[in-house]
Amino acid sequence: STTIPGSLPVNAESCWPKDIGIVALEIYFPSQYVDQKELEKYDGVNAGKYTIGIGQSKMGFCSDREDINFFCLTVVQKLMERNSLSYNCNGRLEVGIIIDKSKSVKTVLMQLFELSVNAESCWPKDIGIVALEIYFPSQYVDQKELEKYDGVNAGKYTIGIGQSKMGFCSDREDINFFCLTVVQKLMERNSLSYNCNGRLEVGIIIDKSKSVKTVLMQLFELSGHYALVAGNVAVYATGNARPTGGAGAVAMLVGPNAPLSFERS
Repeated sequence: STTIPGSLPVNAESCWPKDIGIVALEIYFPSQYVDQKELEKYDGVNAGKYTIGIGQSKMGFCSDREDINFFCLTVVQKLMERNSLSYNCNGRLEVGIIIDKSKSVKTVLMQLFELSVNAESCWPKDIGIVALEIYFPSQYVDQKELEKYDGVNAGKYTIGIGQSKMGFCSDREDINFFCLTVVQKLMERNSLSYNCNGRLEVGIIIDKSKSVKTVLMQLFELSGHYALVAGNVAVYATGNARPTGGAGAVAMLVGPNAPLSFERS
């Protein structure tokens, strides 16, 4: 079989780790709290509304020396230290906060990981698009004709938005067909097993991402490194948005040793 940059060995499935799950866990709660029985009295509600109703006996709150950054720094550092782990062992950091401070908290947490001197040397090089497959329907609207039909200046669509043709679906095509086509062709033309993909991302302007991904998973059947899919079918009513419509899909493999690589920030 053909080996392309960023591809995995044929026997990748046998190398795939089993029993993926929580290996270790660290929790932190502040020492200061409100007793929920007292809060029930203070709020004038029935006894047990908080303690039994939501099963909570204490409600913690920050001191003047604590905040969300402190909490997250504490649990991450303790988790690594108690399990004798190097920060180099972590390849991805995800932060979830109800109030959307996820980005700022992650920025703070990265200070811990940046302290690891050898982290840079362990990072795969030239991460980027390894292979790409595109599909456009054969039926289209000529944008020059649409300019005439809409009564706009010549070149408004062809020069203004740089589009000569606007594709549209036949009665045998839809967004699922587009995405299935590009994914299947991408894998076949690069002689790749679906087990080589550990993640599938689907991007659709109209939010059908979940349903499209469900259809695509029939190909993968939960097999396992990196795939990214984007597709769209856009039909707009008469107006400024109409010429920006179209239909198509693209599938990309993202992995190491790519001929088109991203800058690492």
